[in-house]
Amino acid sequence: MTSAVEKLSESVVNISSLRLKQDLRFGLVPLEGAGSGIIVSSQGNIVTNNHVIQGAEDIVVRVNGDKEFKAKVLGADPGMDIAVLQIETEEKFIPVKFG
Repeated sequence: MTSAVEKLSESVVNISSLRLKQDLRFGLVPLEGAGSGIIVSSQGNIVTNNHVIQGAEDIVVRVNGDKEFKAKVLGADPGMDIAVLQIETEEKFIPVKFG
């Protein structure tokens, strides 16, 4: 029997974000964020938490622990703390299966 972790491992991603913030003492400072998400379509749509990517200048998604792709925000709801990203590539992905 295959464990849930093995079944989902190709659909779970790591997300890194970089945002720039103006600091009165140090000037422009880059802040890094990190989180996870799940691939929900073979085209590379990802659902994650909004706080992971909010205000990000640059978003990088790591798939299978080794492949990195840039991503853009398709939509976000800060109140619900949810966001949808799109991986910027033509590569196909394995989405999570619901139900």
